[in-house]
Amino acid sequence: MKLILHIGTHKTGTTAIQQFLLANEKALYQSGTLYPVSCLGQSKNQYSYLATLLRHGKLTKVKRDLKLIREEALAKRCQTVILSGEEFSTLNYQHVAELCDLLGDFDVEVKIYFRNAYDFVISAFSEINKTSRSLTKIEKLNKRLSRLVDYDRTLNSWCKVFGDEAVDVYSYDRIKHECIPHFLRSVDIDENLIRELTANEMMNAYSGVNSRFDPIASFLLVFFGKIRDSRDYDVAKETCGKIFSDKNSSDQLLRFLAHKYLKAKDVKYSHHKLLPLIEDILPEESIDLEQAHALLESREYMMELGRFLIAMGTRETNRPWWSRFLK
Repeated sequence: MKLILHIGTHKTGTTAIQQFLLANEKALYQSGTLYPVSCLGQSKNQYSYLATLLRHGKLTKVKRDLKLIREEALAKRCQTVILSGEEFSTLNYQHVAELCDLLGDFDVEVKIYFRNAYDFVISAFSEINKTSRSLTKIEKLNKRLSRLVDYDRTLNSWCKVFGDEAVDVYSYDRIKHECIPHFLRSVDIDENLIRELTANEMMNAYSGVNSRFDPIASFLLVFFGKIRDSRDYDVAKETCGKIFSDKNSSDQLLRFLAHKYLKAKDVKYSHHKLLPLIEDILPEESIDLEQAHALLESREYMMELGRFLIAMGTRETNRPWWSRFLK
């Protein structure tokens, strides 16, 4: 029995793909491909919880759920099983090896998408500030982002365990406007079924399942003290939007700040499967550094904003600059 492990990475259309797979579960299993529902429970539409169990050493629970998934596939007479969860991509080598052992005689194929690291950093900050009302500790944020952009470590772990031939790597930047059809083709779904499932108007529901929160506004929410009083939240968002009304200038500034972060973290990629994607992952030529520098120097609050991201990469001080804004 074939097992497709879709392991992310984060911010590469995973939520859209997962919701699509779940919504079309019946049509897929009737064609021989199972997106199992027997173990989803409170996990809604994905299997990242299995990665969390592995990380906490709860191998018995992982083994139990994998057995239930296999039984569901056999009951529905499916030859292929898909498990999707972006947290799989954060597992270290030991955890990936443990997962491999638990999968037994499954014929495993790993599907992994990498995103332009600049856009990933920007999107990750936006997501964190969109979903949190409390100020994330700078050290915790710095550690997590550093791990998530270490694509070389991620790929090495999975290729060493499952072998190069079992790991397929894709550039999210090349397919982001059609991530669902691309994924379905990568797992050998019949082309006629792909056309049928993606032709209806419901596809619009998967194109923006994560509501977009202006990333530069999210940076400024941190600048405003992360809105300790929730009653000020909407006012602060409106203020941020007015400050940065020039989208082109905002994009240049954000890319520059992300560049500063990645440079401070000394991000490097050496795995041979990443080489064809290097231009997608680190497109330095797309950043006008002089223009971004000018933007940073033009207004005092932009300077403060720049110091925030630069401090994230360098941690130059024990007491972050934004601490003075906290009540």
